[in-house]
Amino acid sequence: MPRSSAWAIGNRLVNRSAPSLAAVVAVIVVSTVATGAPQRRSGTRVGAAPRATRDFVVSPGGPYRTIASAVAAATAGARVVVRPGTYKESLVIERPVTIVGEGARSDIVIESTDVDAMVVTSDLAVVRGLTLRVSGSSSTPDCYGIDVAGGRLSLEQCDVSSEALAGVAVHGAGGRLVAIGCRFGDGRAGGVLAYDGGSVELESCDVASNALAGIEVADAGRVSARRTRIHDGGASGAFVHSGGVLDVEDCEIFRNAFSGFEVRDRGAVTARRTRLYDNARSGVTVTKSATAMLDDIDVMRNKLAGVEVSDAGLVAVRRSRISDGAQQGVLATRGGTGTIDDSDVSGNGSAGIEVVDGGSLFVRWTKIRNGLAAGVLCSKAAGVFEDCDIAANALAGADIRAGSTPVFRRCRFRDGQTSGVFASDRSEALFDDCDIAANALSGLEIKSGANPLIRRTKVRDNKQGGVFTYEKALGILEECDVIGNAFAGVEIRDGAAPVVRRCRINRNGYEGVWVHKGGAGRIEGSNLSGNGRGAWDVETSTTVERIGNIE
Repeated sequence: MPRSSAWAIGNRLVNRSAPSLAAVVAVIVVSTVATGAPQRRSGTRVGAAPRATRDFVVSPGGPYRTIASAVAAATAGARVVVRPGTYKESLVIERPVTIVGEGARSDIVIESTDVDAMVVTSDLAVVRGLTLRVSGSSSTPDCYGIDVAGGRLSLEQCDVSSEALAGVAVHGAGGRLVAIGCRFGDGRAGGVLAYDGGSVELESCDVASNALAGIEVADAGRVSARRTRIHDGGASGAFVHSGGVLDVEDCEIFRNAFSGFEVRDRGAVTARRTRLYDNARSGVTVTKSATAMLDDIDVMRNKLAGVEVSDAGLVAVRRSRISDGAQQGVLATRGGTGTIDDSDVSGNGSAGIEVVDGGSLFVRWTKIRNGLAAGVLCSKAAGVFEDCDIAANALAGADIRAGSTPVFRRCRFRDGQTSGVFASDRSEALFDDCDIAANALSGLEIKSGANPLIRRTKVRDNKQGGVFTYEKALGILEECDVIGNAFAGVEIRDGAAPVVRRCRINRNGYEGVWVHKGGAGRIEGSNLSGNGRGAWDVETSTTVERIGNIE
């Protein structure tokens, strides 16, 4: 990928494991930029020298005043020791040498203007304890802080920044960077860029305050990050796209101007034991055939959805906590799909889980609780929810709207501040073996032509009615227990016409079944005994059928 393309990629913003972290134990060769060499290098290349028997010391007062001159006197296997000072050089590392700073890295600076501070083409290289920076005098200088162009570099305890392109770029099939304890920050573009097959391993690094993405991975590039912080960037914390792969463990991604992870266009992210918080958009955005696998992560206090998947994106979330976001906990839309297993979605400003406009999710063993809106919202979408606990949300535990066909099995809808389930707008849903209990209004509220199927479900101890149907609602209740609700067990009005079969409607505070204001439907084979005001209250103008019930 040409550098102009890399610049454009950065401005657009954007379970495969990366290789295990290994120390690159080697030495590298350094030369200054050679006149006439490819890719804008200038200067005189360092030739071969006899085997070194001592350190070669660089300092402003000598014996060597430039790093290049020390390397020119050294041979393969030599160690160049750099003492405090600012060295205005642009280095090309082509053969084995170790370059080590002696003193605080902030006091040992390699600085270049409008050209890479360091280019690595050597098979093996070690650089330790330096500050490398590029200052730019032109508007868009075409250079990186460090360019690993097919070579291999071990970078330890260094500070890298660039006023041009990324702080460090790794590319080419053999390009590999292992960085330990380094900082990549304050860049005018991104912090770390891997593309065209380049590979990066970050261990205990800090990627901070870059103008674009902290980490960008594209075009078969691979980045592995462990115990690394990616924060305060001007775009997404990590932007993974065009077939790039990112694997993170035990990391923190926070306070970025866009999403924590932005994954798109066949990009792939795997994250374990990682925290994504206080980002100005979503915690994780997955779109356009990208994938994300999120295991044991914390996603919290982000300004949009905690996790958003769309446009053929795919997410797999397990054993994770998604909390306190300003909008949805999880949003699946426009063909986005995924699974959520054994997770906790709590305290979000909009729906805990929202599936809309062709999205689809499979959610199991998950708590969806304490949200400021519905626990689950479905509109023009599908989904399967199994063995979930949907509790104490400000609106309905499940809000099922037009064009939706979700399935709920063995789920609990409890302690909500309105109804346990609210179905409307000709939606269809299946509730099988669920428990709808102790909600502030009705257990089930069905309106506007909605037609759910409720089987083997308990509707109990709600603070108003058990099942409330109105505005031409339909629906089938089979083999359900509607018990202990404060008002009527089943209320039918305003042209609603549900079917109730083989149900037990007992111990409700008012009637077992109340039909009025043009209600209709059929009640058959059910037990309506033991209710506070008797089995029935049916207005004469209604047309409900009563067949084979126990009163």
